[in-house]
Amino acid sequence: MNTSNSEAAMTTPGNPGERLRQSREARHWSRAEVALQLHLSEDAVRHIEDGLFDKLPGATFARGYIRSYAKLLGLDATELAHEFDRYTGTPPTASTPQGLGKVQEPARLSHNALRGGLFVLSLVAVGIGVLWWQERYGEAPARTTAPIERVEVDTADGSTEVLTLDEPEDQAVQAAQVPIDLLDPAPAQPEGEATVATEAPVAEPEPTASVPAAPELAAGEGRLQIMFVEDCWVQVTDATGKVHVAQLKKKGESLDLSAPAPLQVRLGFVQGAQITYNGEPVDLSGRRSQTANLRLGE
Repeated sequence: MNTSNSEAAMTTPGNPGERLRQSREARHWSRAEVALQLHLSEDAVRHIEDGLFDKLPGATFARGYIRSYAKLLGLDATELAHEFDRYTGTPPTASTPQGLGKVQEPARLSHNALRGGLFVLSLVAVGIGVLWWQERYGEAPARTTAPIERVEVDTADGSTEVLTLDEPEDQAVQAAQVPIDLLDPAPAQPEGEATVATEAPVAEPEPTASVPAAPELAAGEGRLQIMFVEDCWVQVTDATGKVHVAQLKKKGESLDLSAPAPLQVRLGFVQGAQITYNGEPVDLSGRRSQTANLRLGE
């Protein structure tokens, strides 16, 4: 009786996810780190290790996940894939070679069809070459403007004086040499009458828009702001145990939330995140590991 039980235990296939979990723990890696490198969710990694393959998209995807996980840990991917087949009872997929007698020779194109196809391809190539040449070396038509040869200026007596400009470059010089009384005539002041200087009204400064203040936090809450400069997996849990976010954030995305403190922040790639808590930056430099587990607001 004992012999039959031991033989049944030896023939019972083992869960390949258990070997993966043991190898991961030997490397002191977390599920979050593995999920980030395999581009999977942490739940998918947990299902693989626990042997819950029915919760994955299908046997083909599950076998692929096993192989990728094994390669990441330096294990034999083919051996673990066979263990998966034995554990789940899935028949291994193998391609059946086709006999040489069944290989069909492709139909030959007629010479006329082949020549026609080559002619069309030649025309297309020539057209592309012409367009490329015009785009690279073609000169855009120059825009020409007629030079200004004269300027008409109204004088103080109501007549018009014509100033001739020999070259377009001389326009600025000629304009600077025009008498001031021709450009901006001022009314003559009667003799003996003092000139009263008037002060220009001082414009009042326009009211500036007030900068909106930061939202007020409730008692016991903390505000967390994260700017992601690289792809980074992040999980944020507040003091009540509520998970506000647990996903892979892309480069350029940001996160801004307020929740009961302290906040537990887990990062899969420290260099990919810039954190500010209650308006103060959090220093993440000097860390040896690429992951981080922070508690903010204690």
